Amino acid sequence: FNGEFECPNLQAVGGGAFYYSVFTGVFNCPNLQTVDYQAFYYSVFDGEFECPNLQTVGYNAFLNSVFDGEFNCPNLQTVGDNAFWKSVFDGEFNCQNLQTVGNDAFQNSQFNGVFNCPNLQTVGNYAFINSQFNGAFNCPNLQAVGINAFYYSQFDGAFECPNLTSVGYQAFHESQFNDVFNC
Repeated sequence: FNGEFECPNLQAVGGGAFYYSVFTGVFNCPNLQTVDYQAFYYSVFDGEFECPNLQTVGYNAFLNSVFDGEFNCPNLQTVGDNAFWKSVFDGEFNCQNLQTVGNDAFQNSQFNGVFNCPNLQTVGNYAFINSQFNGAFNCPNLQAVGINAFYYSQFDGAFECPNLTSVGYQAFHESQFNDVFNC
């Protein structure tokens, strides 16, 4: 898809709908609320991903995808299991209302911009295992991280989670922090 991808009335994307797709411009679907199983599996987004009403991202929805621009979904509340497994985010990951990240959700992923989710409260088991954060991890309301949640991950920016109260077994095992770790 060359140029801006805009679907103002699109509310849901089903399984496999855009499997192996490339979007060269801004992806803007203002009424999209749900992205289902493998909807954008192995896809590339060269511009900003802007879906202000997206609320739920399902299992494997964006598995092994690349986001070259900002990922901006202010109403995203739930990221399902394996949703962004092995994905790359070159811009900021900005989801102000994200509350829950499922198991293996971002496993083996790379974040080159800030991970900004101020209302994130729960991170599932293995959610960010073997991931790399080159910008800050800003989740001031994070309260619980599951088993091996950040196992073998690297943080080159600040890790800001001052309200963290529960850490699962080996949650940060063999992780590397090159900046502030504030919990």
